[in-house]
Amino acid sequence: MPDNRIELLKMIQRYLADKATPAEKSFLKAYYSYFDKEQDIISQLKIEEKKLLEEQLETGIWNIVEAKERKPVRFLWTRIAAAAMLLFSLSTGIYMLVKHPGKAEQTARKAKPGDILPGTNKAVLTLANGKKIALDNARNGVIAQQEDTYIQKTADGKIIYSLQADGTTNVSSSALAYNTIEVPKAGQFQLVLPDGTRVWLNSQSTLRYPTKFDKNERNVELSGEAYFEVTHNSSKPFKVHTRNQDLTVLGTHFNVKAYTDETSTSTTLLQGKVSINNLSSGRSAILQPGNQSVAKPDGSIAVSNVNAEQAIAWKSGFFAFDNQDIETIMTIISRWYNVDVVYKNIDKNLRLGGTFSKTSNLSELLKNLELIGNIHFTIEERRVIVMK
Repeated sequence: MPDNRIELLKMIQRYLADKATPAEKSFLKAYYSYFDKEQDIISQLKIEEKKLLEEQLETGIWNIVEAKERKPVRFLWTRIAAAAMLLFSLSTGIYMLVKHPGKAEQTARKAKPGDILPGTNKAVLTLANGKKIALDNARNGVIAQQEDTYIQKTADGKIIYSLQADGTTNVSSSALAYNTIEVPKAGQFQLVLPDGTRVWLNSQSTLRYPTKFDKNERNVELSGEAYFEVTHNSSKPFKVHTRNQDLTVLGTHFNVKAYTDETSTSTTLLQGKVSINNLSSGRSAILQPGNQSVAKPDGSIAVSNVNAEQAIAWKSGFFAFDNQDIETIMTIISRWYNVDVVYKNIDKNLRLGGTFSKTSNLSELLKNLELIGNIHFTIEERRVIVMK
């Protein structure tokens, strides 16, 4: 927990005002179970604030566990409280992630023999001429120049494209020079495209994009998962092309998940409006904030309302599992920790829920999952065995 109690009190007040970040919300949900030992903090809240806080955080902790069958309240609450205490054991790391991201990463780098460290910021940039640059090892500052385009690595680890002109060119799309950034398993990366659009790439993801966009539209190609904050330009649509879907926007915030080992492509909209086109059938859909579309190989597009912030928890340093089956959960975990998964005598439809820090070592994360479900894990080198 934070040593600075004033900062904690401010965090609580931001939560009550619905202004807390996803990381702060997760920290406070973990801290809830510890409140009875921290009366000096709680005593500074007004009675109505304390009541509201407890109600909201209790609701959040109840959402940690999605029981397939209704259990006796006392039994279920015991499991929830235990899960909350485990989350509290991560709270120092969560708080450091919020306030001191560099120190949080250093803290997470200590692993016991046989344990597996979490992923880090790493990627390989392939320039149009074929030259490859390992971005995690590259120096800060300008790392490449392509005509009037400069590629810079910043002190916080992302790369930024800077242009002498307005970021566009009169050259046709077919004649543009394209770069590719590849993020391996156990990696993630952030970049700023020539038009100012910000992109967060998740593990095992690839983005192909021009060194500067043409005058009519802005096209990128994605395999894997990415979150985009697109710079608005009403005269130049921004398009994301995946294996079975095209997405068109003018300026908005959205997440696209299009892994090659998954049959469907999902798009979650946080801000603005996007148009989805399923390449298999030509069917289209318009998304509003809070919508998630799933484009399937059969040509269909299913649209539903979801918790959009939960869909992008990965970019803020968290796993957010919402009543997902264990196979889906372990696929996500395997990408971040770069491990293989083996199932033994386990129902792959077993569903779990909860929010967990991505800075934890693998063994710690798996122990948390064991507490909230009838499940057990064993780590053997870079393989995780999932059992009852």
